[in-house]
Amino acid sequence: MRILFIKEKRSSTGIEGSAKYLLYLCKYFNQLKINYLVFYNDKDQYYQLLLKNKIKVKYVKFKINSPKNIFLILRFRRFVKNILKKNLFTHISVHFVGLHLLLPKRKNIQYISFLHAPNVKNEKKNYEFKNFLNIKKVIKKLYFRFFYNNFSKADLVLCGSKGSKNTALEHFKVPQEKILMHKYGIIDYSDEKILSFREELNIDKNSKVIISVGRETIDKGVLDFCKVAKILASDKLKFIFLGGFRDYELHKKLVQDYGKYVNFIGMREDVNSFYKYSDLHLFLSHREALGGNVILESLSFGLPLVTWNTIGVNEVMINNYNGLMCEIGKIDQVVKSVNLLLNDKGLYNKISTNCKIDFNEKYSINQNGKRILEIFEKY
Repeated sequence: MRILFIKEKRSSTGIEGSAKYLLYLCKYFNQLKINYLVFYNDKDQYYQLLLKNKIKVKYVKFKINSPKNIFLILRFRRFVKNILKKNLFTHISVHFVGLHLLLPKRKNIQYISFLHAPNVKNEKKNYEFKNFLNIKKVIKKLYFRFFYNNFSKADLVLCGSKGSKNTALEHFKVPQEKILMHKYGIIDYSDEKILSFREELNIDKNSKVIISVGRETIDKGVLDFCKVAKILASDKLKFIFLGGFRDYELHKKLVQDYGKYVNFIGMREDVNSFYKYSDLHLFLSHREALGGNVILESLSFGLPLVTWNTIGVNEVMINNYNGLMCEIGKIDQVVKSVNLLLNDKGLYNKISTNCKIDFNEKYSINQNGKRILEIFEKY
């Protein structure tokens, strides 16, 4: 088996959930000496992270987000076609919508696509005459509808949640028989030697810490987290938000309005330190493609979660088993759940133990990678 992965840059650093999953999968393949190669289109932090972890990656220039890139797409497609003539790979796996544009017509090779998006916002239909005169908008709309969003080349589409499966069926019109459910898996770092962040942030061992991990966006629940912190933060209960931001004005306002309740520390390479030495993970994302890598990371460390009961999240979280789920938007329920977990030692310990059990049974990269190999062998 020889697998070519094609991954597109999707964020400023390149490091997001689907990117980390591919990293974990390739590390697992390294252990088993599986032949693979990753094509990636940037030399960003993610690319450097792949190199650091001895992942077999090659920088290849391509862009697919506009019909302006058609010549670059065709050139890359010829490049792939020449590779396939040499029979260097048995499978090609793309990690995001639109990447099928880079692939030539199938010839004795399987195309397996990962669909990470949970849903797609419906575009409002606008029939104003002036929009029909805007040739650029018309071309772009046709490009995305008939080319970018086209999964017809895929032999198999792997969906990690019911939300992404529904998106495949309803939005991308992928036939039911081409779809297979497959969730993320991650590497368990919980037993490694990890230094505590508490001394750096001057937090004593008797204080409890609640974290949230994700981008500083409304959809990722940063404002909800801040509202809870405003109610509960004290000298003995600290709130920390880890993650970068895209909107500086939003970041500035969050710090201005909630800076005395929440420590916004940005992106950290030592995020595992926060999983290991915190007391609770408050993950209030409004929706997740595949349950969210950060949920799985919490489970691996036995760190209980309080979450919204929402799409993607509720396919990983089991209420009163590996955490507590609240009705989305009900801040009072979150506050009550946080107090319950932090003050009921028996419940806390039970849920912490269940987190580890759930992770080991369902989400370790060893289990996940084994399933992926079985899927690839089958096709």
